[in-house]
Amino acid sequence: MDNQEKTQTETLQTSDVTSLIAEFKSLPEELRTEEGKLVALENRSRELQTKMKFKESLIMKDIVNATIEDKPLYSNKEKRDTELAKRLNDSTEYAELFKEEVVNDDKIRLCKVEIDFMVRRFTKDKVLLNFFAAKGE
Repeated sequence: MDNQEKTQTETLQTSDVTSLIAEFKSLPEELRTEEGKLVALENRSRELQTKMKFKESLIMKDIVNATIEDKPLYSNKEKRDTELAKRLNDSTEYAELFKEEVVNDDKIRLCKVEIDFMVRRFTKDKVLLNFFAAKGE
């Protein structure tokens, strides 16, 4: 390797180290931002699940209280569960909550993948910086 190639390689490595340091420093803030998004999405998920359970309980209350000639209309658990499923299926409000929950769950999964990617990138950058530091650059 002649002097010019060696100088170009050293310049390239120094440039790589500089950009690597900048990326390494920015990752913790990006990671905190993404973790904040995840917390917000998980909170929304709990809120949606609570609303869905509340809707289910209101419908089940109506089912349990339904009577014909003072006798329960849905006398056993299986019939009540079947009627609940039917009414939930017919409920546009429940369908909207369910749809939003599915979309929110997808966002949570994507956010977790992003966080995992950032952690791996952070770890890789740390290893490379330690390597360059050990090499004396």
